[in-house]
Formats: sequence, C-alpha cells, structure tokens
Amino acid sequence: SLGAKILLPEKCSILECREGIPDGSSPLIPGAASHKIQHPEELTFEFVTLFDGAECCVLTGDGLGEDGIRYHNGSIIPEGWKGIMEKENGAWINVTCCHGILCVALSDVASVHTSTKPITSNTTPATTTTTPTTTTTTTTTSTTTTSTTTTTLFDIIINDGQC
Repeated sequence: SLGAKILLPEKCSILECREGIPDGSSPLIPGAASHKIQHPEELTFEFVTLFDGAECCVLTGDGLGEDGIRYHNGSIIPEGWKGIMEKENGAWINVTCCHGILCVALSDVASVHTSTKPITSNTTPATTTTTPTTTTTTTTTSTTTTSTTTTTLFDIIINDGQC
C-alpha cells in the first residue's frame, strides 16, 4: 500500500512504496519546455538510503542516541550507534549497534525483560511383549510440560566490549 516501508537494515536503507513512476527523459522539440511526467495510477518501490555504510540495526523500543536524537521503536539506526533504549516496563538500558546486531551492555544484562512460556510435548513410548501363544502390545501416553525462558525484547549479545 502507498507509504508502506520495507526495512533493509543490512543496507541501512528502506524500500518505500510511492505513487507514480517518473518517465525517462526524451529529446525535446527545439523551444519546448522540459517537464517531469508522473503516472499517478502506478505504485512503485523506491530505494531510499538512510545512512552511509551497511550493517545497521533496528531498534526494538524507543531510543535516545548519545547525540540527543530520538528514535521510535522500529527505526533503523546506523552501525556504531550508542544510546539508551526503553524497555517494555519503561526502564532504559544501554545499547549499541554492532555490525547489524543490537548489543546490550553487560551491566544491563540482568535487567533485560524475559518471560517464561510453557512448552507441551506428547510422548508415546510403545512396549511389545511376545510369548509363544499370544502377543500383547502395551502403549503408554504421557504429557510432559517444561518451561523455557526466552528474551522477548531483543537478542542479547555479550562480547568483549569491542564493536
């Protein structure tokens, strides 16, 4: 739809759906005025570069850069960007965009919001016992519930502090 954007953080760019396709230029009749003609009934994706370079990141919460610029949740930020980002609970944590990965400072790792989701699996082990005159098959069905902890805000990358 018109205005839709496809994020391309690895290229620090977006594809934006825009109205109209500009025509290429054609030779003018001597004395004629030059006009850029649009086709408003057509939609096209235009490649828009947001930052020079590559390996940008996408913020998973509202952010404030060290330079004082505010970014909204879902914004592309440049490689090497440092700032703070708001978590789901309203707290702020230090983050850095490092080669396309949003990294969390070690001092903030313990405060990253996690949730526990139950995982249910069905197991059906089968046991067969055979005697010379009869065959008996016993089937046991059990349900096991386990828990796994997953980070819901963003992936945590712990490195040696060098980006």
